Amino acid sequence: MAAADRRKTKQQLMEELAELRVQAQIVANVAEGVMVARDIDNVIIETNGVFDAMFGYRSGELIGKHVSTLNDPQEQPPEQTVAAILDSLAKEGMWQGRVANIRKDGSRFWTTASVSHFDHFKHGTVTLTLQRDITEHKRLEEELRRRERELQTLLDHAPDIIARFDREFRHLYINAAVEGPTGTRPRSIIGRTISEVGLPDWLLAKWLGALRSVFDTGEPTTIEIENPSPLGTKHYVARLVPELADDGSVETVLSISQDVTERKKAEEELERHYALERGIRQELEAERDKRIEFTRVLVHELKTPITPVLAATELLLQQLEDETSLRLVESIERSASNLERRIDDFMDLIRGETDMLSLYLAPLNLVLLLENLGQEMVLVAKNEGHSLIVDLPSAIPEVQGDGDRLRQVVQNLLNNAVKYAPMGGEISLTARADRTSVVVEVHDTGHGMTEEDLERLFSPYFRRVEDRERLGGLGLGLALSKKLVELHGGEMWAMSKKGQGTTFGFSLPLDRRDDPVRRGSVA
Repeated sequence: MAAADRRKTKQQLMEELAELRVQAQIVANVAEGVMVARDIDNVIIETNGVFDAMFGYRSGELIGKHVSTLNDPQEQPPEQTVAAILDSLAKEGMWQGRVANIRKDGSRFWTTASVSHFDHFKHGTVTLTLQRDITEHKRLEEELRRRERELQTLLDHAPDIIARFDREFRHLYINAAVEGPTGTRPRSIIGRTISEVGLPDWLLAKWLGALRSVFDTGEPTTIEIENPSPLGTKHYVARLVPELADDGSVETVLSISQDVTERKKAEEELERHYALERGIRQELEAERDKRIEFTRVLVHELKTPITPVLAATELLLQQLEDETSLRLVESIERSASNLERRIDDFMDLIRGETDMLSLYLAPLNLVLLLENLGQEMVLVAKNEGHSLIVDLPSAIPEVQGDGDRLRQVVQNLLNNAVKYAPMGGEISLTARADRTSVVVEVHDTGHGMTEEDLERLFSPYFRRVEDRERLGGLGLGLALSKKLVELHGGEMWAMSKKGQGTTFGFSLPLDRRDDPVRRGSVA
């Protein structure tokens, strides 16, 4: 009987040994870290390779150490951590949770732990702990919480009212911006349907219609809201967008309501100014049309009697032989021609101001035009007691210009120089080309002008006070000349100092399609 008992005991030991080997193989190959500790003193008696690597120890180095060695003292005293686990084991037979740990090198990390009891053939009751490193998971959780806090801060301080609704049109969320226009705190709204927050019937109907549309169609929508209040009407634009579930259905709707009151006021004010501007423009256009018609009639009425006067004087000049009569008719002819030119200048100025003045542009040899005009004006200047010096280059690039109109401009400048230069004065006509333009200048040695005169010089009808009785004219020549130059794409200017004469100049853009041409012969 004793031999049989011994054989049975031996068999049991062999079976237990085989079971322990299987268990040891399982422990060595599981993905989690495994630790076994005696229940009586919480001393570690076994760990697997995953556990050793997780805590930074070599194989077998943890055997004999107390389990509290592994707990992070900064989170909670290790003794308290162990006591809490053992208390749960005594009451429920197991414990699961997160544990703050410390590695051999002092670095800290988090794991999930599952602790349970079982009977060990050698050590009696032991605790089996399975642990998984969740450091990265913990970091991601903290990052997520940080981002959630940032998002909540943004939402709480956003000027727009942001809300989320479920399919029962219940407020799942609304931010603090709602308190400004409504006086109601978010916590008084969250959990209540939109029908329960006291909206006027017309406004409730608009919101319900928009929410139903987004839930039914899955398409965003926008509504405009006018909200009267004792402080004035507030204008809002609400954008409602669907938020989809995993199956593609609309789970919730997010609304963003923006206060556009100031923008609306600005738009209305802008529209008011636009309407005012349109009215003014129409009035100006009507006045312009009246002025054009009046000018056309006036010019017609003025030129009608001049035409027969000029015809008659031309006939009389051919027939009369008496010297006294001839001088009288010549004076009449000059005065009539002068009046006709002034009427033509007046009409041209009106056309220029109303964008009705036309040019006939063609490649133009400006030097030839200036030289011919210069020779004509030499005699005019001489008759008035002045000298005219024409200083032109032998070659100059062509410009695109209206020859008659540019001749009119230069002749006006030369006539002014002759008119305003003192007896014995010197007048010069020059031209030059630079990289982008041709510049023509007329200089006289007259009395010069003040800064105030220069500022108003090109204004229609402007004449200096000291010249109004001494010299004739309407003060249209310079204004018309400047307009003609600008129509050519050029600029006109004047430079003068009191007592130092005056220089008038203008520039014309080069016609770069052709090479410079030579100055032609003078006819």
